[in-house]
Amino acid sequence: ASAEMFFIQQGHIQYTLSRRSETPWKEDSHRKTLQSFQSFQTIEMPDQTLVLDKDDYLCEVSLWSHWVHLGLAQAVTEATIISVQAHAFGDLVIKDADLGELVTLYAQRYVDQQAELDWIEVSSEAAKEFTRSFFLGPAVT
Repeated sequence: ASAEMFFIQQGHIQYTLSRRSETPWKEDSHRKTLQSFQSFQTIEMPDQTLVLDKDDYLCEVSLWSHWVHLGLAQAVTEATIISVQAHAFGDLVIKDADLGELVTLYAQRYVDQQAELDWIEVSSEAAKEFTRSFFLGPAVT
């Protein structure tokens, strides 16, 4: 399981997503959770490879839900990343009631939003816009 989110500060990270035909969502009696495509024994679809740069990120979902990685990330140039440990992040957030309430609302909306998208565990313009609009409001053009 993943317990970290990663921000790329410099360099390039190649991420290869192992595609499968099943959905990563699993409904259980308590809550909606995310599971890896790798937890299903299905017919594979073509893999998808992306190269991520500065200001991209990986595995935000690990902050909001139990998560098992869907692919493999490897540095293709010398790279610097920042790791956010999910447990430490949660411990800090709960120390401030207002912040905890805001982050809880964001996490709920994040997980709901991911159910509507073709899942991928790396940053995208849609994911970045979702976060910007949640915290800063809709973009003004």
